[in-house]
Amino acid sequence: MTMATSDARLVAEAVEGLVAALVHQRRSARDPEPGELSTFQSLALASIVDLGALRLGSLADALGTTDATASRTVDVLELHGFATRRPDTGDGRGVLVEPTSAGRDEVRRQRRRLT
Repeated sequence: MTMATSDARLVAEAVEGLVAALVHQRRSARDPEPGELSTFQSLALASIVDLGALRLGSLADALGTTDATASRTVDVLELHGFATRRPDTGDGRGVLVEPTSAGRDEVRRQRRRLT
């Protein structure tokens, strides 16, 4: 087996594992265990951690959803202590969403688990 074939097989196995994990999470996302985030909530949290403080509309755009869905998702993240809302000092009407240290820790934990 050549190096390219070996690498291709490893990538294929990794993709299969990812698909299996996504299917499993998708099934459980409808009714997450108490204290756990749904897949979408986890993606929102990762976006907030990776992108830094952002407005709800920008979060909605990043997630490909509506402002209302992004707002409800942030409500859940706040309940878990993973994100906070604060006024946007650059625009008094706006609100920024930012991760808490617990939120950053949660994303690191999730990424370690995926690895």
